[in-house]
Amino acid sequence: KDCGDKQSTIDDQHQVIKNMTSVLTDVRNAFKDGRVSAPLTTRDAINWYTKYVSRNGKIMEAAKYTFLNRMPDSDARHVAELIQRKFKIQANDDMTFLTHKNKSVSKNGL
Repeated sequence: KDCGDKQSTIDDQHQVIKNMTSVLTDVRNAFKDGRVSAPLTTRDAINWYTKYVSRNGKIMEAAKYTFLNRMPDSDARHVAELIQRKFKIQANDDMTFLTHKNKSVSKNGL
């Protein structure tokens, strides 16, 4: 049974990496097409996965702390929507950080 559980975990992680790679490719293409202002790098991918593991599989939270929080709002929304689609995340509270981000920016007058 343990071997099956380990294989399932490996398969799950493989799918996560595959989805992350797909998101990065889509963001790079969006950058080339002028839909986002900057691409995501290989270092972003490594950091995203590391945070994903350390945050117990919370993919959107890991993305937030890796790159979404430093992107312009329109880029962050676009990338967050890509992540939602690739990981089949239900549209619930996963995007609330963007609202909080906007409020904190406006409070500082930036």
